Amino acid sequence: MMKLQILAISALVAVFALACGPGEKSTELKELERLLQAPDASEVRDAPGASKAFRESRQFRRFSLEAWDEGDEELSREYAILGTLRFRTAQAIASQMTEKERLDAANAKIETVNPQLTALNAEKIKLTNEIANLERQVGYARTASQTRSVNTSGQASVDTSAKRSQIIEKMREVQTSQRASEEVDASTHAPEKYNRALNMVKSTQSLLDSGQANDQMLTQLTEAQNLFAQATQEAQAGFKEAQSKLNPDERRANLQRDAQASLGASNVVVEGKATRVVLDSLFDAGSAELSTGALMKVKELAKLAQKYDEFSIFVEGYTSTTGSATENLGLSRNRANTVRKALAAEGIADSRMDVRGFGQDRPRFGNDVQNERVEVVLTRQ
Repeated sequence: MMKLQILAISALVAVFALACGPGEKSTELKELERLLQAPDASEVRDAPGASKAFRESRQFRRFSLEAWDEGDEELSREYAILGTLRFRTAQAIASQMTEKERLDAANAKIETVNPQLTALNAEKIKLTNEIANLERQVGYARTASQTRSVNTSGQASVDTSAKRSQIIEKMREVQTSQRASEEVDASTHAPEKYNRALNMVKSTQSLLDSGQANDQMLTQLTEAQNLFAQATQEAQAGFKEAQSKLNPDERRANLQRDAQASLGASNVVVEGKATRVVLDSLFDAGSAELSTGALMKVKELAKLAQKYDEFSIFVEGYTSTTGSATENLGLSRNRANTVRKALAAEGIADSRMDVRGFGQDRPRFGNDVQNERVEVVLTRQ
């Protein structure tokens, strides 16, 4: 009889334990698991710059599961929300990188801003703002979690007034660095560092406006200040070049000087607003293939064209007087095309170049070998 009573009590204890175990997972945890198990999650994980946020989302999922197993449903939901925010951050970063690749591809094909580039830039700004907003939400959630932890353990609260003063003072220093970067147009010439720093400042300012003040905010401002300084340094060269392009006469004079230095003064002719570079002895008689050593001249010309990328390029082909005028006309155009292709192989956009053939007309030299040549005209308004 006693044994039967013991068995009955054991069964009741087991049933009670099952009844008191963790219930169904919270909606927040289910949503986080759905995101992490989605088909495109691996793309988010592998996207440049998104891996850290993705790993943190998985860590919060583990914390949420542990809290759920321990029966702390509220803490489980909080961790799930944090995990979802980090995943959304990773997702936004991945989207931004995709848009950046599209933008880089567009920039390689066009020289001036067009509606498509404007739309891509607008999308990039939108995504940047979304990331900043997500970071602020994560900051709010973390601060709320830290506050609850401090209250539970009975630890003394931080002197937020003193910390707030430190943050405000640091913010002034950062704003000085920001203004210095804007003086060299860092948002254009060093956009990655400038935008990262700007998002950090905005995120910290939002936290400050909400009444928060902590060491993490000071650390973030210090990082933003360093990024603005790096952006200023990185933007110097591009800003200086952009400024110089605003003075056409100075750019033409610099082009002429550089052309004479790299290709020889006797091979450079100034024609009003244009600079003509004479590349003689490039071809064997009757051939449109570059002769030995000719490619080095073309490479030097390509460097010049890359440096002065706002200049249009006219490639003119010529021949000696040997052979028929009709055949030489076609040969001269083929020669100009050969040089155009060689320049394109060195990274010069086809859209900048125009090809002309003049045959045996306009001989420049008394020596027929030298007249087997191409002349390249660089000009701008």
